[in-house]
Amino acid sequence: AAAISRYSTNVSAGQIRTTAGLISVRVENQKYRGNEFRRIPVKVGANGAKVLLQDVAEIKDAFVEGEFYFRLNGINAAYLSVRATNDQNMVPIANTIHSYIE
Repeated sequence: AAAISRYSTNVSAGQIRTTAGLISVRVENQKYRGNEFRRIPVKVGANGAKVLLQDVAEIKDAFVEGEFYFRLNGINAAYLSVRATNDQNMVPIANTIHSYIE
C-alpha cells in the first residue's frame, strides 16, 4: 500500500506567485490501468534490484469508469469543475471564470 501511495498519487506542489496572481501547481502521477500498476516497485534492493507489484500481486484491470455526456437545453455541453483551496476565496475565482467564459 505504501509503494502504491508513493508511485500513484496526485499532490499539491504549492503555489507560484506571478504578476497575474497565484498559480497552483500539482504533481499528477495517478495510475489508472493495470499495466501501469504492474511496474510499481514494491522493494528496491541496495544493488538496484527491484521487486515489482506484478511479482507479488495479481493485478486485474477490471474497473471501468462511466462515460459522462452533458447536455444543456438539448445541446451538447462541456462540464468544467473549478475548485478553490482552503485558503482561497471562491467569489473572485468564480468572477475570473465567468470573465474567461464570456
